[in-house]
This record gives sequence, structure tokens and C-alpha cells, in this order.
Amino acid sequence: MWMNLFESVHNLGMHFWEIPALIIGVITLVELLVHSRNQKKRDERFDKERTQRLEAMQKDAAGDTAATM
Repeated sequence: MWMNLFESVHNLGMHFWEIPALIIGVITLVELLVHSRNQKKRDERFDKERTQRLEAMQKDAAGDTAATM
């Protein structure tokens, strides 16, 4: 039985562990691409919120200075 498996696998020109390794490699690549895309979206959203908060802080600071004068 094991010899039949050995012969059939080696007659294909590959080892039995290459197919699972290939599947895991493809899954890892897909996860990397999805994570990179999601991270880019989070970075853009963070930059937008930061800009809005800085503008609001500047308006508040300008309003406080005008009220004290």
C-alpha cells in the first residue's frame, strides 16, 4: 500500500507534501493581500479623522483667542 502511494506520487514528479504546501501558500498570499487592503483603508480613515480633529481644535483655539481679546 505505501509503495503504491510512493510510486504514484513520485510518478507525478512531485512529493505528497507539495500540494498542501501550495494550498497553504495561496491562502497565505490571499490573507496578505486582504490584510494590506484593509490596513490601507484603516490608514485613510485614521488620516481623515485626524485632519478633522485638528481642524476642529484649531477653530476652537482661534475662537478662544478671539473671545479673550
